[in-house]
Amino acid sequence: MNHLGTKTLETERLILRKTLETDYKPMFRNWANDERVTRYLTWAPYESAEQLKTTYHRYLLDSQEKADFYDWKIVWKETGEPIGSIGAVSLRENISEVEIGYCLGFAWWHKGIMTEAFSRVIRFLFDEVGVNRITATHDPRNPHSGDVMKKCGLQYEGTSRQAGRNMQGICDVARYAILKEDYGKDDSMKHAMKLHPEPFSMIRSGQKTIELRLNDEKRRDIKVGDRIEFTQTETGEKLSAEVVRLHRFDSFAELYRALPLLKCGYTDRDIADAKPEDMELYYSPAQQAKYGVLGIEIKTLAI
Repeated sequence: MNHLGTKTLETERLILRKTLETDYKPMFRNWANDERVTRYLTWAPYESAEQLKTTYHRYLLDSQEKADFYDWKIVWKETGEPIGSIGAVSLRENISEVEIGYCLGFAWWHKGIMTEAFSRVIRFLFDEVGVNRITATHDPRNPHSGDVMKKCGLQYEGTSRQAGRNMQGICDVARYAILKEDYGKDDSMKHAMKLHPEPFSMIRSGQKTIELRLNDEKRRDIKVGDRIEFTQTETGEKLSAEVVRLHRFDSFAELYRALPLLKCGYTDRDIADAKPEDMELYYSPAQQAKYGVLGIEIKTLAI
């Protein structure tokens, strides 16, 4: 494995980053003091922020510069505050395996946040670290944790009876895993779009990095980390790209005020005349009002 340490990662709603000196306060406030969060974990709620600061928080700060140490704080972009954590609880170098563990503040449960974070970590570990197998486990009495694993593409491999211990005592352990060869086979992660020759060429050269579309039913399925295959309408040439960020607006008027238009397909030659009405050639005002609009920020990939 090509260990890279706790590299900062980003999704549509989250920043995944290293632990900061000041994180012990929001860690304690948002999840580490809550018995609802730790009920099926291996550690008890902390009694004070100071206790957390001098123990586990100190350990994280002392360890996080190691290349083979992976522990991310899950930062909610809306507030800029950590609301949970996700990281590697064990590494098996001889088979290139990483086991992942995670926890999230109760106030943020059932919002798809952990699925979003875990999916991004999986992509990083497979694409950049060179991991071959990613695993995760949960107490069967905590089925929602298993739901996260399934949504992230992990397959159920079995339950070991009375093979673990958590805050409830001795417990069964359900295991899920995903292999590198399985990753990306899910068709829901892949999308196809056609482009005229000029925008296709601009994306290929890196000049255009934001594709503008209507946010209709089809585009609402697009997520950060998904792949888009662009096809040039005249030659059939194909180009693969990864979605790195999504920008949603009610109209192209809002989008044009917020996004850098030179990254959206305009050039120095025509930027002075750029206006939201240009998009009415493709989408009517009625369609924009019904669905809203979308700026899909991408980076090209080798095919």
